Amino acid sequence: MRILDLVRLYLDGTQRILDEAPGSVDIRRYLLLSDDVAYERADRPSTGPIPAGTLALTIVGPDPTKHADESAVAALAGRLEVGGRAILFFAWAPDEVPYHRFLDVLTARGCQVVQVASIDTETLRAAAVLERVDDIIAPRGALGDVTIPPSSTKDGGVALRLRLANEYAFSEFSSRTLRAALRVRSDVTTARDDNLAFRTKLAEDIKQRDARITQLKARVARVEGSTSFNLGLTLIRAARSPKALLLLPRDLFGLWRGRGQA
Repeated sequence: MRILDLVRLYLDGTQRILDEAPGSVDIRRYLLLSDDVAYERADRPSTGPIPAGTLALTIVGPDPTKHADESAVAALAGRLEVGGRAILFFAWAPDEVPYHRFLDVLTARGCQVVQVASIDTETLRAAAVLERVDDIIAPRGALGDVTIPPSSTKDGGVALRLRLANEYAFSEFSSRTLRAALRVRSDVTTARDDNLAFRTKLAEDIKQRDARITQLKARVARVEGSTSFNLGLTLIRAARSPKALLLLPRDLFGLWRGRGQA
């Protein structure tokens, strides 16, 4: 979703946009606001309340020099009055947003997450829309559609709570299933990497063994071809056999002549 499309979903009844995003990203160029909505840029977060009709913007992320952190989110949520809204743009990828860091803070300050959406910019990847409420309201889907139409009857509130509870049950089940699948995949990947490392080491060991064998064969060939080796072999044969002893002068002469030719 584009930033423009997300913000436009919440311009109904909005008279002012309060941009408190750190200076790392210029959000205003994405907004294309009409003259009916005032834009106010704050170089640093203020301490004033954020009433109904005001939409505050900030960027939350892992770099404290470029993004707001949990304490800044807590301060912003604490300034929202009933009906006041804020959009937290996340510099994390959608599947890496550490939403668990903000749940207790938002609950303690009476803020409901109305919508969570992916954002298609290079630096801002996701966003969450907050609203300070005095009673639970119907959240919106990823594209901004209201999940349950508002109802003026008492049963409408029960239906909304049942819908949220049911969605939570299925979402938690899906999350557990996904986490289990990821663990299995991680185990398989680890086993595959271990096996690959073992095979690589084994291949290297075999390569080194073959190199050593080649060196030893060459050394043996040099020894067997040496005059000293053949002289020793001739003397041993002469010592073991009378016939070889009689032929010893001839064999020694042959070794001497062969050495001279080499």
